[in-house]
Amino acid sequence: MADGVSKKIHINKSDSLETVLKQLAKVKNTNVIIYIPRGASLVKEASELLELYNQAKSLGKEISIESVDEEILAMASLVGIRAGNSFYSQPARQVVDILPRKLSKAPVLVENYGPADGGRGDEEKGGEEPEEMGPEPRRKKRGTTGKKFVKLIVVLALLGAAAYYCVEILPTAAVTLNFQQTPWNFTGELVVSTSQTQISVGNNLVTIPGKLFSENKTMTQVFPATGSKYVQTYATGTVVIYNNFNTRPQTLIKTTRLVNADGIIFRLDKTITVPGGTMSGGVLVPSQITASVTADQPGSQYNLPSGQVFHFAGFAGTQRYQGFYAKSTQAMSGGFIGQASVPTQSDIAQATSSIASALQNVITSEIALQNTGEKLISGSSGFQITKYDVSDIPNSSGQFAVTAYGSYQAIGFSENDLVTAMASQLADTSKVNLQVKKYSVTYGTPQVDWKHDTMTVPITFQSMWEPAFDLAAFRQKIAGMNQDQLRQAIVGVQGLQSSQIKFWPFWVSRVPANQSKITIDTN
Repeated sequence: MADGVSKKIHINKSDSLETVLKQLAKVKNTNVIIYIPRGASLVKEASELLELYNQAKSLGKEISIESVDEEILAMASLVGIRAGNSFYSQPARQVVDILPRKLSKAPVLVENYGPADGGRGDEEKGGEEPEEMGPEPRRKKRGTTGKKFVKLIVVLALLGAAAYYCVEILPTAAVTLNFQQTPWNFTGELVVSTSQTQISVGNNLVTIPGKLFSENKTMTQVFPATGSKYVQTYATGTVVIYNNFNTRPQTLIKTTRLVNADGIIFRLDKTITVPGGTMSGGVLVPSQITASVTADQPGSQYNLPSGQVFHFAGFAGTQRYQGFYAKSTQAMSGGFIGQASVPTQSDIAQATSSIASALQNVITSEIALQNTGEKLISGSSGFQITKYDVSDIPNSSGQFAVTAYGSYQAIGFSENDLVTAMASQLADTSKVNLQVKKYSVTYGTPQVDWKHDTMTVPITFQSMWEPAFDLAAFRQKIAGMNQDQLRQAIVGVQGLQSSQIKFWPFWVSRVPANQSKITIDTN
């Protein structure tokens, strides 16, 4: 047969590789199509198909696979064999059982080979060939109903979300209430007392409780010294004196001399008493006391490093000389002889003014942190410098130190207490429960009695009042009402001059149940 003609053979489910190869050897055509039924034992794994392909090659055959089993087709493609399902689609190389002679000069021959002994194959045993020979069935369009259902669900969800947005999110209600206004003015005196606990009004005099603010603070700053003069200064320092002699106290008078190994002498600045030592296990434990000392003479030779050991010159030649001694805990400094920078009177005046201002600002800031809302009017506070310490000996940089001691006091009060007092006075006059709409207070110059922590100040109180109205309770009350119910609720408000209702959007006819969607404006 011509090489261009394909030969199609059918194998049985139980055919082995050896059986199929024998069938291939009998076929004279080069191109052979092998139909493999579903569940054939030949192709349990792709390696078996690959072996079939290689053996066919050795026989000079170019094979392709047809089957209705998708797994067989997939394994054939995996090992490089052309494969197709003729039941659903045309293979790459068209094969037909009967072809009119006028359309082809080389018809395809279809033969069925049974077992190697020449018997009939699967057609007699109820094989799967009829699956391939029938007309192509009409495929049902799957998933159409499911897709329509999903679309319906999405549409309904969107409609529900839109309805919720229009009903719960968009609707708002705005109510404007204009109340009758009552002016009220007061001119008189306000007394604020830290000892007062009650509010009282009478005879153009209002008395309310007050709060005292008090702060004391110290500040040290250095300033440049512009003067110059010949000076002699004494070194100073601190020592620790030890009693390692006995258990009795020892008094050392002012100016008692302390001398070190180099003969440098310092003197006690004041009289002290050194405690007696203590006995522990038969051993004397030294006692100690700290004292300040000043050099015996001026000059820099007395500027000694710390750790100096001193003995008391007055005890020389006695056992006390070794038993009582002192050690410097810091360097001795300040000794000087010569021309040095000194502060002038102008330097001191500028320095004290500057440090006073800085100290006042610091104290005022700290008072502000203590303030919990009290009113501090101009003139209700007092600040003073109680003491200055000015060093007339500049440091090595030519700067002198100034220490200021400041005291600050202020009387504050709650302005709400003043408004409460005015409300009480107005209620006695009008016999109506009113609340302040707006007010302003002009305070005069206060008179402060720091001895009794009392402040008296003239005031002018100007205000506008309206009937008491609980806005939060009214908002809660009208939530969810329809228009008629809302109008009735508004009519019941006391002291109302006029009102206005607005719903939005246009289709809304009920106050939203959500109170955050309700706006109430009381002009």
